[in-house]
Amino acid sequence: MIKIGLLGCGRIGQVHAKTIAQTEGAKVAAVADAFTAPAEALAAQNGAVTLTSEELIASTDVDAVVIGTPTDTHYDLIHAAAQAGKAIFCEKPVDMSSDRIRDCIKAVEKAG
Repeated sequence: MIKIGLLGCGRIGQVHAKTIAQTEGAKVAAVADAFTAPAEALAAQNGAVTLTSEELIASTDVDAVVIGTPTDTHYDLIHAAAQAGKAIFCEKPVDMSSDRIRDCIKAVEKAG
């Protein structure tokens, strides 16, 4: 069972949570959002825990992350998740700068 952490519990996070719930062998294990209410609601719907982004990325109970936060947060979250050894799915656009996107790709490649 792959345990997935959702970063961002707005509209797109909810879409991804529904998809994960319908995927055999996967479950939403943890959620994080800048706003408490959407995170708690999505966690309750999926039997997940609510954590901060930092706690979610560091959690040994999370194998992979879905980044569904605002674009300007993707760069730092990708780097942190890669460094923590997580598999990463990031919503588009990864960033507004092609140089920063290439830097994200390098960080993921370096992390293996």
